[in-house]
Amino acid sequence: MTWEQAIEVINISFNVMGVLAFAYVCFMLLPPILAGLAATAYCFTNIVWFTGLVHLTNAASTFFAPGMVACLLMGSSRFFLTACALWALGAGFRPSDGVFLLPLLIWGAFDRSWRDRITGLLIVVPLTLIWWTPTMEHFGGSLLAPIQSSATQVSAVNEAVSPLRVGLKPQGLANLTRLALALITSFHILIPLALVEAFQWDKINRMCLLWAVPGALFLALAYMGPAPYIAYFAGGILLLAFRRCSRMPPRVAIGFSSLFIIISVAFMLTARPVEPSTFPRRVLDAYSLQNSAAAVRDQYFRELSELEVEAAQKGERPSGPELHGPNEP
Repeated sequence: MTWEQAIEVINISFNVMGVLAFAYVCFMLLPPILAGLAATAYCFTNIVWFTGLVHLTNAASTFFAPGMVACLLMGSSRFFLTACALWALGAGFRPSDGVFLLPLLIWGAFDRSWRDRITGLLIVVPLTLIWWTPTMEHFGGSLLAPIQSSATQVSAVNEAVSPLRVGLKPQGLANLTRLALALITSFHILIPLALVEAFQWDKINRMCLLWAVPGALFLALAYMGPAPYIAYFAGGILLLAFRRCSRMPPRVAIGFSSLFIIISVAFMLTARPVEPSTFPRRVLDAYSLQNSAAAVRDQYFRELSELEVEAAQKGERPSGPELHGPNEP
């Protein structure tokens, strides 16, 4: 087996385990029919499907977060400690996800005894050191070197694109647009349901918000990278939306859920990048349409800045003020 094949197996495995973990969560919290539809929706959600097709560490995001949630909902000490281990391992694949999911883990610790909390910490520390030590060596050997390097990188990028730092200028609006299009592409008709359900302030909804909001705020206000960055909180958004569906008449809920799945499958199988002859088309290519099966098959992965440079070289009409940051990855 080649390294490429091994990575593909890991990607697929994470995605399948993520669907199973999310399905378990759904069957704990939703009526059986809706739980099955929610698990199916997670499987076919644009960004979850997409991350299983490409060689990205984001594939791990589709498993560790729902796996953590499933363990936290179990309630026993054994599963809380498992959630701690999953957090530490998931943070090794994507440290940013570890930061974004830390409030969720802390929330889960509120109902635990001090013995569980201390034992959880004793599990987290050595597992974290497994990936922290080589990372630390890579960045110079200092214990805090990975944090300092990440802070420096984020600061350099968001100086140009963060709405908090540049205001509602083209670059700041581009950052928000990039996140908005990723969310719309992945969750489309379920977004209003998730927003309405978020105002039902019960324990499970608070959990979903802690799952999704910390990272989403960072991506909106500091720096939004490619669409797969949102993969880790896909389950939180879907769970909010399907909890709202559970409050609807059964036929309406099933119809709405089925429509979401149909739209998601249709997008992945039929969407493809378009000729980048206009600025709106280039935005769609870079921020939405390249997260499809056709783009993966054709290995079409282009940044907006790259498409804008090519358009200028062809003498096409410029977009006006650049809507991408100079450090767009």
